[in-house]
Amino acid sequence: MASDHEFDAVALAWQRWFPQMQAATRPVSERMVALAHIGPGAHVLDVGTGLGDPALLAAETVAPNGNVIGVDISPAMLSLARKRAHKDGVSNVEFRQVEEDDEIPAGPYDAILSRFGLMFVPDLDRALAQYRAQLRRHARLVAATWATAPEVPQISTPMMVAAELGFVPQSPAPPTGSPFSLSDGPELTRRLEGAGFVDAKVEPIDITFRVESPEAYYRHVADVSPSVRELLATLDGPSRAELKEGVEQAAATRFGRPDGTVAMTNRALITTASNP
Repeated sequence: MASDHEFDAVALAWQRWFPQMQAATRPVSERMVALAHIGPGAHVLDVGTGLGDPALLAAETVAPNGNVIGVDISPAMLSLARKRAHKDGVSNVEFRQVEEDDEIPAGPYDAILSRFGLMFVPDLDRALAQYRAQLRRHARLVAATWATAPEVPQISTPMMVAAELGFVPQSPAPPTGSPFSLSDGPELTRRLEGAGFVDAKVEPIDITFRVESPEAYYRHVADVSPSVRELLATLDGPSRAELKEGVEQAAATRFGRPDGTVAMTNRALITTASNP
């Protein structure tokens, strides 16, 4: 599981790359908020809010008399989320630090959202039961997770290249805490139903991440990815250079456009379930 220290370490990097990341992931937040069936006056929780998504969008949706609480384990991420809220003039959102991924403030809530956060919860079944206990009757949990690693090249390309070069072993199954640990949509719906939710459904959504060049893509992942940063720290200079060349070449040959830019289509899964 990624720790608060790991996310703290990359928080400023996420801020540096925020325009590109936001352009790619904004459609996920928009669809999540639409599926939550919330409106003015609703009380919403955003679990694993990071830099404030989709909390800030939900806050706009429930204004003027609704409110949103965003929680995360990373104080550095939350600090940047608060700055975004202040800059955008969003006053009906509050960001709180929690000690564990499955710790949440008491509700009741009209919706609970989690965009790319559930994968990092160590005891998901317990967390889902806790989330349902804090939802009003018929209220919805809406969560976005990533599909399988090959379907999400923005995240998976560097480690796939590293495996091809022999720098890391091939992993047959993503462990808990991996971005891809909840890539099996039917399995996630079964776990939601096991926690007492009903009407669990999964829909895919494809989003495109764009940067100006293969070199920019490598700089991006070396900056924002905890796993890539950890790997680079273990490699000597020639090996780091080999990895850099391999990642840039993969980005160019697989995802390069005629104008020199890189465009990677990634698949996310949006899961909804209701509290009976």
